[in-house]
Amino acid sequence: MLGVAENMIVYLAIMGVAGIFMPVIISAETVLIQEIVEPAMMGRVFSMIQIISASAMPIGIILFGPLADVISVELILIVSGILLALVGIVFWLWMKQHRVLSENIAEC
Repeated sequence: MLGVAENMIVYLAIMGVAGIFMPVIISAETVLIQEIVEPAMMGRVFSMIQIISASAMPIGIILFGPLADVISVELILIVSGILLALVGIVFWLWMKQHRVLSENIAEC
C-alpha cells in the first residue's frame, strides 16, 4: 500500500497504522516462542531471532539502496509488498496442511 500512496499524508497514515500493529505482532511472536520452546533453549532462540532481526536492516540497505537508483522506490515497495503477501499466503497454506497432517497423526 505504501507504493501506491499518492501523497505524503496518506503514506504517513499507512505507516502509522502499521506502527500501531507492530507491538501486537511482536507480543504475539514472543508469547508463541515462550509457549513452544523449552526453557533451557529459550535464550538461544531469542538470540537467534535478535541476530536475524538486526541483520535484516543492513542487508536491506545493501540490496535496495543501489536498486533504488535504477528502479523507482514506488515500484520496489509494490513488488516487495506483493512478494510479502505471497509468502504469507504460502505460509498460511503450509501451516493449514501441516495442522491437518499433525491432527491425522495424533488420531493414529
